Amino acid sequence: MVRVVVVSTLVLLVLPGVHALPPPVSNLKGPKVDLAAEHANKQCGAKDPHRGEEWLGAEPQDQHCHQSLLTNCSVTYAPMACPESCPMIVPNHAFACLFTCAKPEYCSEYNPDRPFADRSLGTCMPCEVEGCKHCSEVDKCEECHDSFVPVSDEDGNQRCVFYMDKMGIFDKISTGVIILLVIVVVLGMIWGCCCGGHPDAEVNAYAIVRARRHRHLCKTLRWELSNKRSALQWMSLAFNFHRQNICGVGLSLFYNSVVFTMCVAFVIWMVTSMVYAGSGVQTALSSFDSDPLDLYTNGLLPQNGAPAVVISRLYVCHGKSHENLHNTLNEFATMNFFGLGVLWVVLFGMLLFFTKRQKVNTAIFNSKNATMADYALRITGLPKDFTEEADLKAWLEGEFRKACPGKFPRPPLIEDMGKTQGDVKKDREDTPIEVY
Repeated sequence: MVRVVVVSTLVLLVLPGVHALPPPVSNLKGPKVDLAAEHANKQCGAKDPHRGEEWLGAEPQDQHCHQSLLTNCSVTYAPMACPESCPMIVPNHAFACLFTCAKPEYCSEYNPDRPFADRSLGTCMPCEVEGCKHCSEVDKCEECHDSFVPVSDEDGNQRCVFYMDKMGIFDKISTGVIILLVIVVVLGMIWGCCCGGHPDAEVNAYAIVRARRHRHLCKTLRWELSNKRSALQWMSLAFNFHRQNICGVGLSLFYNSVVFTMCVAFVIWMVTSMVYAGSGVQTALSSFDSDPLDLYTNGLLPQNGAPAVVISRLYVCHGKSHENLHNTLNEFATMNFFGLGVLWVVLFGMLLFFTKRQKVNTAIFNSKNATMADYALRITGLPKDFTEEADLKAWLEGEFRKACPGKFPRPPLIEDMGKTQGDVKKDREDTPIEVY
């Protein structure tokens, strides 16, 4: 059976054998520590990184109140005692080796997850009432955070709820919107019964149908006239837009940009992961949210050989000094600098290559597919004052008819006869070349 003893941030697991928790004690990474010496403040203490002072031992002074302090204690905050003016130790919610000496009412200011000032331990502890700013007891809230109000259920349990939820403002707003919609619907029905339908109702309905048809035809689909089920086929995400002209060269270039963005994201992830893993900053940034199995893997063994494994979230602080942490963060900043420099060069090279490939792909696509430019003529040498559309049309028709005399077949004329009759095709006689 495993006996668990909790003292502040200290958890002692007294094991009758080494198979109670994986992995075996022999595989633990944590060093051996002299628990008695550390608890008696002979080997650890606190330091003010802002003032650059040496380890202060067990008693920070009044000038260190409400300042972030470092500790090299690897088991518990017990060896340290904050001054009477700010007696509570507030562990930092992000960095395990940082804490603050604060007044009891300021516990949640430095760590929102620890609003309860436990004077018996001299440490700010979590409170069972969520959203509480200051707990008088572990399950009683004296003051909620801003925009929250305290409420009690039928069993007398307290909790802090959002003010707008408490006052039912969201419910009132939703009720008001529903009532307004009902009024609009009723008024519309009364208007329809008294005044009849809209005079342009049929025209509007037909316009909507045509608009929906136009929207459907504008979707990026693949035409397969040989398909018996449907001529319009959806394209899969793996479809290669370079092999077939769907809606011009723009779609294939957009496909290239999506692939390029994914490659950029992969390069950034790879470089930043290498910088983070190679700098060793993971230990310096260890927080109180460490995984329990990771805590056990880094368990500390007492020097006196007692059958116990000391599990503490402060294990990363063992033997650490302000200089070590500072050097680790400096190394991380240096590797970040060089990593960002490498990223800049690599991404700039990738961008140049991508730009060149886009131009090449555009040329290849235009050479293999018919585009609008293949059916366009560019006319140069026109007078600058020749801007009247009717004159330009007449001149162009005359020139084309000189080059291509005679009459040519015309496509049928399509007339829109409305929603019920559909489109009507009318044949047209052959005519000379016309310009529109």
